[in-house]
Amino acid sequence: MRPRFALGANVASGDKDPLDPDLQTFNPLFPRGNYFSHLALLGPRNFFNLNPRVELELTETLALGADVNFFWRLETSDGLYGPPGNVLRSGLDSSRRFVGPAVSASLDWTPSRFVEVGLVYTHGRAGPFVEDTGTSEDIDFVELTFRLRF
Repeated sequence: MRPRFALGANVASGDKDPLDPDLQTFNPLFPRGNYFSHLALLGPRNFFNLNPRVELELTETLALGADVNFFWRLETSDGLYGPPGNVLRSGLDSSRRFVGPAVSASLDWTPSRFVEVGLVYTHGRAGPFVEDTGTSEDIDFVELTFRLRF
């Protein structure tokens, strides 16, 4: 069991003044959907996050991972965005920064060099900003992936 620890961090600018015609929100042009996690709920705009992660190699073919993403809005005057850039929540109804955490666990099995199987579970919890700006249900996500390599 060779543990591997990692810490990721991301920052993407937000708009400081919604009344100013200069848009300061970062535009990644062609972002992938799962920029921060497998959940693929939030896009890389007006954000900063921290992502501690641990991975354990249980056997030569089986690995277990766990991580948590903590999400904050960079500018309180700007909103919360989805992966394609759509506004999920306006920043006008709350000055709170913390959006919420997303906790994930993954299991990866590679029985041969041609086959990979992955299982991911993520639980996203609504934080104070989400609670202030509308419905705030937690989200659960499960993904099972099979990959054949030739």
